[in-house]
Amino acid sequence: MRRKIRRKVPVFVGTEGASEVQFAYFLRDLCLAESTGVHVKVWAGTGGDSLHVVRQMRRYMKKNGLKREYSRKFVLLDEDRVAEDVRAGRDAMAEARRAGI
Repeated sequence: MRRKIRRKVPVFVGTEGASEVQFAYFLRDLCLAESTGVHVKVWAGTGGDSLHVVRQMRRYMKKNGLKREYSRKFVLLDEDRVAEDVRAGRDAMAEARRAGI
């Protein structure tokens, strides 16, 4: 009898900076080691304010036709930076929701 192969779950993780990239790679490696069937694609932003990172990620996904390819999309941002940006009128979370991230 043939072994049943689980369907892969593709997940796209966008990151703000170096520490978030390392965390995303850790998650990817953990998923691989545990054979979860979750395939994690990591994208590294260039930093800046949170809204800029979300817009960069959206442009990258649109340019490369990745929006439909991934079942889940996340962006990892600095929590303290997000709060600063909201106070400045640059709400990255609202932009991410509008973009389907």
